[in-house]
Amino acid sequence: MAHYDVGFKLRHECPFNALSKQFPSVVLGWWTNYDQDVLEVSGVNPVTTELYETGLQKAIQKMGGSIVRQTLKDSTLQLVISWDGKKYEYSTSRVFMKHGCLVLQPTIHTDGWEWYRIVAFAEKDVKALFKELDGSAEVEIVSKSVDEGTVRENMVVTPSSLLAGLTMNQAEALVLALDSGYYRVPKKSTTEDVATRVGVPRTTYEEHLRKAESKVMLSVAPYIQLHVRKPALKKSRRRE
Repeated sequence: MAHYDVGFKLRHECPFNALSKQFPSVVLGWWTNYDQDVLEVSGVNPVTTELYETGLQKAIQKMGGSIVRQTLKDSTLQLVISWDGKKYEYSTSRVFMKHGCLVLQPTIHTDGWEWYRIVAFAEKDVKALFKELDGSAEVEIVSKSVDEGTVRENMVVTPSSLLAGLTMNQAEALVLALDSGYYRVPKKSTTEDVATRVGVPRTTYEEHLRKAESKVMLSVAPYIQLHVRKPALKKSRRRE
């Protein structure tokens, strides 16, 4: 069965999105089963830790949630949240469910954006989803692919999700750079070396390579943001 794998980011009116705009360097990862969620926070500057935590608690309360447990582990603040259902007033989850889309977790909140990756099973559902989202949010698609394989292959980072949107010239530019040692430390070649080797102008080769790098990096951006290590939180409070 063909299915559509789409990565995108959005901004909309939401307490968590507002908090992300206020603290753009903070990375908030979110896993949910809709009744109880796990949030992980990294990147809070020690100077603003208390201010961020206060804002986070207010956002949770505004969405009808309560903190079940809060701990600090490996420089990451972890929270378990239970909900009373009010969060659907703000959540995009209801839009995903309405149009039959699977959300591949986690959702990432950072730099004022929410990052999502969804799987849909009909192109009409993808179009309907983004038509509705466009009515209430600023949306930017960063990757899109059509896959004939199994859905389980899309539950992890796959070649199709990483390389979606690359032209043949862009893909070949990446392969040439890898083969020539361009990405090694120290570099074994320059872009001019590679361009000369294949007989194309350096500026042409660099244009293909930079576009390929940009598309691949945008595809992996949510995963990089999730695992980045930034200043540790200063304190931990546990609630049972």
